[in-house]
Amino acid sequence: MLQSEGVLKVDTIAGGMSKIVNGEMIRKHQIFPDDKLFFGMEELDFDLKIKKIGYSLLVDRPFYYQHRLRWNRVAVPNKTLKVKSDNALVREYYSIRNGLYIYSKNRLVSASIIFFLYYAIKQIISFKFGINQGKQRLKNFSKSISDLFYSKMGRYTA
Repeated sequence: MLQSEGVLKVDTIAGGMSKIVNGEMIRKHQIFPDDKLFFGMEELDFDLKIKKIGYSLLVDRPFYYQHRLRWNRVAVPNKTLKVKSDNALVREYYSIRNGLYIYSKNRLVSASIIFFLYYAIKQIISFKFGINQGKQRLKNFSKSISDLFYSKMGRYTA
């Protein structure tokens, strides 16, 4: 989809990419990133706010394609269900907690359920990498759900 000219309407613009936002939109609607998210998925939250008030997210196709080529992100392999490092587990903690926070805040019930089930099943399957990996990931998943439930939205603490 990026290998042509013009702009492409997208649902969200991932972190690490450049956004140019309409200043009037920011001033008029007071749309700012949610500092509760701290790390992970804050772009999704920001983009949902933008779309909710009727704006669109557009990307320049050639620019984004060149960016993907430069960082070797054209044919990205699926990394689902691989052994995770401690750093990757912390990032996953934020993804789970923040994703569920964003979906519930925006009353996206079906997205919340699907997201929760996806990660719950993923944690159970992770036991195929050994008891320790499975226990660590299940503990991480439980902590993300617990912290969300008790509104602990700051930094991850083991």
